[in-house]
Amino acid sequence: MKYKSQNCPVAQSLSILGNHWTLLIARNIMNGIDRFDKIQKNLNISRNLLSKRLKQMECDGLIEKVLIDGLKRYKYQPSDKCKDLIEIFFSLSQWSEKWVLDNNIPKLRAKHCDTGKELQLKFVVNKRKETIKSDKVILDLIYN
Repeated sequence: MKYKSQNCPVAQSLSILGNHWTLLIARNIMNGIDRFDKIQKNLNISRNLLSKRLKQMECDGLIEKVLIDGLKRYKYQPSDKCKDLIEIFFSLSQWSEKWVLDNNIPKLRAKHCDTGKELQLKFVVNKRKETIKSDKVILDLIYN
């Protein structure tokens, strides 16, 4: 992919996640829409493009293809690598709520699975647990 040659962690991530449909397919699989036909119908994506994306996501280690017992069909399961995208999905949703002016889309909320309490993503100063607003954050590239 075109980003692979850039020496930047964002570019490296985009080399895997930057293809059209990849994040939406991952979102569906993580939400239990895990069969080819259901994914295709939900996203209204062509069958050949979906097949190509699923194969690439499997090669990239984002999903695992699992044969369903008693059937000649497969379902897709998110790998741990895919499950780690949950914070990215939440961040994209928060960004959309702030900057994309469409009140008709549902809001995404993160809740603790045991307590049901709402969760938030924040920058935190190590050890002091002091939260910092994003306008006070500088991103530095650190080379080994």
